[in-house]
Amino acid sequence: MRFLLPGFVLLILITVLGKVQAWYLDESCHRPIKSAKSCPDSDDSDSDESDIEMGMGSGDTPVEYLQDMSSDLLKIIQSSFGLATNAQSALDALKQGQSNEAQMDVLEFMYASAVQYNDGKERTVKSDHFDIITSIFDQILGFKHQAPSHSKGDVGFFCDYSRYAEDKDHNGNDNPGWAWDRKLQKSVKMDDIFKECRDLIAGDGEDWFWFADARAANGEEPSIQLCQGFFDIIREDEYKIWEDISSDLENALSRIETSRFTEDVPITDMDKASRYDQYVVHELSHVIAKHATNDRRQEYSYGWDNCLRISNQAKQLPDEYEASYMNADSAANAAQGFTIVSPGGKFEAHRPLKNGKIVPFQMTTKASGK
Repeated sequence: MRFLLPGFVLLILITVLGKVQAWYLDESCHRPIKSAKSCPDSDDSDSDESDIEMGMGSGDTPVEYLQDMSSDLLKIIQSSFGLATNAQSALDALKQGQSNEAQMDVLEFMYASAVQYNDGKERTVKSDHFDIITSIFDQILGFKHQAPSHSKGDVGFFCDYSRYAEDKDHNGNDNPGWAWDRKLQKSVKMDDIFKECRDLIAGDGEDWFWFADARAANGEEPSIQLCQGFFDIIREDEYKIWEDISSDLENALSRIETSRFTEDVPITDMDKASRYDQYVVHELSHVIAKHATNDRRQEYSYGWDNCLRISNQAKQLPDEYEASYMNADSAANAAQGFTIVSPGGKFEAHRPLKNGKIVPFQMTTKASGK
């Protein structure tokens, strides 16, 4: 599915395999990538000459620059597994009855059907849905270890389209509308999203989207494709991951004015705190082998307020496909929320409120209802 991303120019295409061994960064992410924007001034003290090569046109006019952004991408991917690890730890505490009140709040906000009230007061987990949610994060963390190169079953991150032979089949014969993926040995339909991602120019005023291309049941090998425009945005965004804003949270939230959602979705503190590492959690939840998530409600699948609405509605819906644990952004927001509550002693603990505000939190281990 696709959803509007004003201010961010990132497109991720995903194909999936049931069993995942690790993740790897394709060599396309290490090679310098031509930016769509004009190169930085040569006297800019902040520019890194080791990462940027200027292309000169006639009259020594800079026309492009090349950049290797693999370090930023590595930082984002690794942080996404940190969010998932915090979620797993919180879920373990909830299962053991050792959670704090804010952790139970996060669970109820995103997955109301996994919480039950005993005698109308004390909250505990409901094992059926709770076990599925736990399984989702356990499977995400199955991707956690980085492989040095591609092996069958590993999840690949790709940063350009060089591996595709467009309008060709596996024998090099004409196959209009399809591209042969030389790396993963499969044919891919060259639909509008494929072409938009390939031709993306950041800053051209267009709005761009994400979508999940396949599901685990298809038995395909997993891959995550990033569009060229992603690197232009990453280069300029000082808040790439949660850690970038958490040490100065109040100031950071006051400076962040945009989110990755349509203008119809209110921007809460939790939406502002949603950075690229959280986006990766969202996408990884699509590629797991069992209970892979979806974006069935399209633009109403994303953002804190929509996830709250889905959570409340799901309590009344018998169809598993409608369950809140099937919504990818619910997993992403849960991982973010659990991380904010339990930052591991590195930063001051906060808690998300139901209205999406983030406030300081004094931890307790009591998870009773309000």
